[in-house]
Amino acid sequence: MSEARLSAVDAVEAHVRTYFEGHPVEAVDPDLGPERRDVVPGLRVLVVGPGRRGGAWAYVTAGCWAAA
Repeated sequence: MSEARLSAVDAVEAHVRTYFEGHPVEAVDPDLGPERRDVVPGLRVLVVGPGRRGGAWAYVTAGCWAAA
């Protein structure tokens, strides 16, 4: 994956962590299997738990644009 794409994934994660400050945030690298992982090598799913911004869970994908 290029440095620009990795930086973009990191920037999205940093934004989510800042926006949801005080919420638990976990970055998950989903098991896509080898063929799909080659298509979207930097895909992460950010799992945001309930907190002061709301009582629901949020799931944010970062890195999907690598498939385009």
